[in-house]
Amino acid sequence: MRPDPRAAFTALLGSLALLLVMGVSLFLNRGDLQAPYIDLTRSAQVFEEAPGQALTPEQAWRQADWRPADASSLAAPRRESTLWLRLRLENPDASAWERWLEVAPWRVGEVDLYRLDAAGGRVDGHWRIGLSVPLAERSLHSRRNLLPVALAPGESRELLLRVRSESRPSLALNLWDMGAVLAQDNVEQLTHAMLFGCVLTLTVLLLLRLDWSFAMLAVWLGAAYALEAEKEGYLAFHLFSGQFIHGPGMRIAFWLVSLVGFLVAARRLLGLAGQGAWRRLYLAGVFACLALAVALPLLPNNLARTLNLSLSFCLLACWPLSLFSLRLRGDFCRQVLAGLFLLSWAESFWFILRYLLNLGYSGQFSVDVVMLRLSIIIGIIGLFTLQQQMRKQRLETESLQSERRQKAQLEEAVSRRTAELQAALVKAKDANQAKIDFLGRVSHDLRSPLTSIIGYAQLLQEEGGRGTRKAGVILRSAGHMLTLINDLIDHARGVSSDRLDIQPVYIHGLLDAVAMDAHILAQRNRNAFRLTLCGDIPTVLQLDAKRLRQVLTNLLDNAAKFTRDGRIALQVQAAGQPPQTGLAQLHFCVSDTGCGIPEQDLPKLFTPFFRCDATGVEGAGLGLAIVEHWVLLMGGRVTVQSAPGEGTRVSFELTLAVGTEQDMAQPQLFDLPMKSLPVRGEGQLVWVVEDNADIRDMLVDLLEASRFRVEAAVDGQDCLERLMGPGGQRPDLVLTDYLMPRCNGGELLLALRERWPGLPVVLMSATQQTMHSLGQAGGLPFDASLVKPISLADLGVTLAQLLRLRGGLAGVTEKPDRRQQALAGQLESLSRGQRQQLQALVEAGAITDLIEWSRTLADASGELAVYLRELAETGDLDSMEEMMGLLGSNP
Repeated sequence: MRPDPRAAFTALLGSLALLLVMGVSLFLNRGDLQAPYIDLTRSAQVFEEAPGQALTPEQAWRQADWRPADASSLAAPRRESTLWLRLRLENPDASAWERWLEVAPWRVGEVDLYRLDAAGGRVDGHWRIGLSVPLAERSLHSRRNLLPVALAPGESRELLLRVRSESRPSLALNLWDMGAVLAQDNVEQLTHAMLFGCVLTLTVLLLLRLDWSFAMLAVWLGAAYALEAEKEGYLAFHLFSGQFIHGPGMRIAFWLVSLVGFLVAARRLLGLAGQGAWRRLYLAGVFACLALAVALPLLPNNLARTLNLSLSFCLLACWPLSLFSLRLRGDFCRQVLAGLFLLSWAESFWFILRYLLNLGYSGQFSVDVVMLRLSIIIGIIGLFTLQQQMRKQRLETESLQSERRQKAQLEEAVSRRTAELQAALVKAKDANQAKIDFLGRVSHDLRSPLTSIIGYAQLLQEEGGRGTRKAGVILRSAGHMLTLINDLIDHARGVSSDRLDIQPVYIHGLLDAVAMDAHILAQRNRNAFRLTLCGDIPTVLQLDAKRLRQVLTNLLDNAAKFTRDGRIALQVQAAGQPPQTGLAQLHFCVSDTGCGIPEQDLPKLFTPFFRCDATGVEGAGLGLAIVEHWVLLMGGRVTVQSAPGEGTRVSFELTLAVGTEQDMAQPQLFDLPMKSLPVRGEGQLVWVVEDNADIRDMLVDLLEASRFRVEAAVDGQDCLERLMGPGGQRPDLVLTDYLMPRCNGGELLLALRERWPGLPVVLMSATQQTMHSLGQAGGLPFDASLVKPISLADLGVTLAQLLRLRGGLAGVTEKPDRRQQALAGQLESLSRGQRQQLQALVEAGAITDLIEWSRTLADASGELAVYLRELAETGDLDSMEEMMGLLGSNP
C-alpha cells in the first residue's frame, strides 16, 4: 500500500503540537522556577546629564538635581542620553557577601559603576560593562550587564552609575546572588531552546512543501523568532561569541522581514492578489520594507528606529481595511483564516503601539509572542490544507465533467480540422505546381541573355586583338552571374543547399578577378579602387570560391552605390604562420569614403529587405543579409564601423585550411572554358618550367595544340642543365613558376639572362606578393607575369606580344578532348530521336532548353548528361558540335 502524503503531513503536525504542549507546560510552570533577586530600581536617585556636559563622578555626586527614580525619569526612547544613578547598599548580615548588580536590559548601552568611600565624594573603585565589553572580558560569563558588589558585615556603600544610551525605553537595577543568576540563565535558555526546536521544525516543514505561500509563512515565523532571539542577545553572544555585538539594525531587519512575510502570506492565502488598489498597496509596502532593510547600515540608529516605526505603523494601520474587499460570506475556511491573520495583526500592532508610546516595552525575549505566533501559523497551515483538499475535490469533479465536454468538442474539431487540412494541402500542391511552372518560364528569360553574352564574349576572346582582355572580364562576370541565377532558381525550386563547396583555390587569382569587377563597379560613380594585400597569404586555400567572391562582390557593390567621387578599398591581411599551423587567418576589410550609415540603423543593417535612407539608389536590401549568411557558414562574423559623412568599414575574418597544388584533382590553371590559345605559333621553341606535373602537362598540350615546339622541365636546375649542356638550343620564350625546389624562378632568370640577355622570360605565380615584390630578381625584371589561375586570353596576348605573333586560330588542327572522346560512345547510344532533338537545340542556340533536356536523360547516361549541362551552362555550343561530329555522320 502506498503511503498517503496527507497522513505523513498530519503526523508531522501532531509532532509539532506535542512540542507546543511541552512548551506551554514549561511556560505555565516558569513562575516556580523564577530565581530570586532584589529590585533596587525604586530605591535609586537619578538625574540626567545635559548634552555635551561630560561630568566626572565627583561633579555628578555634588549635583543638586537628584530626584527619586520613576518610570518617566528612567526612560529615554529613541534619543541619545546620559543618566546618573545614585544608590546606597548596606550589608545587614553578620557575614560578608558578594552580590551582582544587573543593569537591565542588556542593550541599555555603556555602564560605568563608581564605588565611593565612606565619607562620600571620592571614588575608590571603578567597573565598566555594556556593549563594548566582549563576553570573554567580563567578570561573569553572562550576556547580562552584571557588576560585582562586595560588602563587609554591617558595611554600607554609596554607588554611582553612569549609563550612556542611544535609546533607553526602560531601565532596571536588580541585585543577584551568583548561583541564582546562573540558574535563571539556564532556565531561560532551556525554554528558548525548546521554542527554537518547535520553530525550526515547523520552518523546515513549510519549506519542504515547495510552495510560495508556505515559504512566506516560514519566512514570517523564522524572522519573528530571530527578532525575539536577538532581543535576548543570542545572535550577538552565541553566534559571534560576543566579538561583534550588533546595533538595532539587525532587530529592525528581522522585524521588517517578518512584516514582509506576513503581508505576502496574507495576500496569497486570503486572495488579495486580485484586488487592484490593495494589490498596489501591498507591493509598495513590501518594496518599502525591503528597501529600508537594505539601507539600514547607512542610517543612524535612531533615524532607523523612527523610519521603521513610521513605516510599520502605516502598513499595519491600513492592513485591516483590505479585509473589507474580501467576499467571505459562506466560506467558513476563509473566515477562520482571516480571523487568524487578524489575531496576528493585533499582536503586531499592539507591539508597535507599545514601542511607539513606550507602554511597558522592555525589549526582552517574549515567550508569549512566540507561542502565539506558532499557534497562529499552525492553524493557518491546517485551514489552508483543508481548503486545498476541498478545492481539489471540487476541481476533480469539474475536471471530469469538463473532460467529457471537451472530448466531444475535440472529436468535432478534429473532423473539421482534417477537412481544412486536406483542402489546404490541395491548395499548397496547386501553388507549388504554379511556382514550378512559373520558374520554368522565367528561367529561360533569365538565363538565355546571359548565355548569349557568354557565347559572344568567347568569340571575341578567341578572335584576339585589343579587346581580348575586356572580353575575358565580361566572360568571367557573366559566368559568375549565371551561377548565382542558377542558385536562385534552384533555391526557389527547393533543391538548393546551404552547404559550402570547399575546394582548393588559388586565392590570389580569386582576388584578382574580384578586383577586376571592383574596378568596373567603382567607375560607375567616378570612384577609385585599390586592392591591398598584407602578410604571408598562402598560394592555395581550401574554401568555397563562389561564395567568397559573392560576399566580396556584394560588399564592393554596396560601397560603390553609396560613394561618389571617392575611394573604395579592399584589404586582405594574413595573420599567423600557415606552414606551421596548417591554417591561415585572413582578415577581409572593404572600406569606402561614402555617405556613411546612421548609428540607429546599424543594428538593422543585416535584416533582409532593410534599406537605409537610400532614395535614388537601386537595390532590394538583400546584399548584406546574403553576406552575413555566407560568412557565418564559413565560420566568421561580420562587423560594421560607420558614421554619417565618414564612410563605412565592413570587415570579417576567416580561418581557412592551407592547401597545395597537389591537392587539386584538376588543377585550376585556366579560369575560362576556352579550347585553345587565341594565337598561332610559328614553330617557336617554348620551355615550360613547372614542378607540378599536372599543370606542366596541361601547358605542354595547350602550346603544342597552338603549333609551338615545347620542352618541359621539372624545376630551374633541370632546365639549366639541359639548356647549358651539349646540344642545348636557345629557346624563344621561357614560362616558369617561381617557388620550385633546387632552383627557383628568380635564380633561373639570372642564369638565363647571363647566357641570353634578350631572352623573354614569363613568370607564372599563384601569389600577388610574387607578382609585385618578386617580379624582378637581382634587379632584372621578368618580361611578363601571369597570376594563377591563368587567363588564356592573357596568356595568348602575352605570347603574341613577346613573340610578335598573329592572332586567330586559322589552320590550327585541334586535338579532340579526351572527355569528349570517352563520352562519344554514350552519345551514340542515344536514340535517333534524342540525337535529332539535341542537334536542333544546338543549332537554335536554346541554352535553357539544352539544360532542361540534359536533365531528362536516363540514369545510364548520367555522366553524359552532366557534361552536356556543363557545356550548356557555360554557353560552349562549339564543344557540343565537335562531340557530335565525332560520331562520323549526322545523327
